[in-house]
Amino acid sequence: NQMVESLLLFESLLAIWELKLLPIVLILNKLDVFRQQIQSNPLKNWFPDFVGREKDPKAALSYIVAKFKAKNLDDKREISVYFTDATNVEGCQSTLRAIEDTVMSKTFESGGSRRQAASFKISDLGRFIGNRLKITESHDTES
Repeated sequence: NQMVESLLLFESLLAIWELKLLPIVLILNKLDVFRQQIQSNPLKNWFPDFVGREKDPKAALSYIVAKFKAKNLDDKREISVYFTDATNVEGCQSTLRAIEDTVMSKTFESGGSRRQAASFKISDLGRFIGNRLKITESHDTES
């Protein structure tokens, strides 16, 4: 299940020391697809501890957000959650602007400068995380 894999990856990312001071933004995408899928494939099939109404998208999303946030073991770290639909281009653009605002404000709150906030690039972070995970995996296999 992709959700289980995503939870494991998210937990791994939260454990990376170099990311401890960065704001965490969780984007749950393709909500339109999710709403359709839980009608025929209830969340309880994958998460037996889910106690909400079986086909209720709001209950399912609340549960999923809680599962992701539960992976955060640092009380000082805030996780901002955003939802998007794959077919809503305007909504996706609005979400990306909100994420940019979040990153900028969190950078300033932590004493960073406008230049540091402006230099934040998703592609750079992706490469950093990919390299960091490869290093972690190689250390795990050497043990």
